[in-house]
Amino acid sequence: MNNGKVKYVYWQDGNLWIGYLKEYPDHLTQGEFQQELQENLKDFYKDLMSDGILIYLSI
Repeated sequence: MNNGKVKYVYWQDGNLWIGYLKEYPDHLTQGEFQQELQENLKDFYKDLMSDGILIYLSI
């Protein structure tokens, strides 16, 4: 991703914060608080970088 910086998109929907990494828009995560959402996004990114998650792309 960009020089060690990961971009993400997020918004509040009712009582939840919803978001995704810009490079993986089909993989949403959520949190009760914005900080929880950020932690979930960090965990997802760490999993991606450690090959903990397989992403299947259809071309």
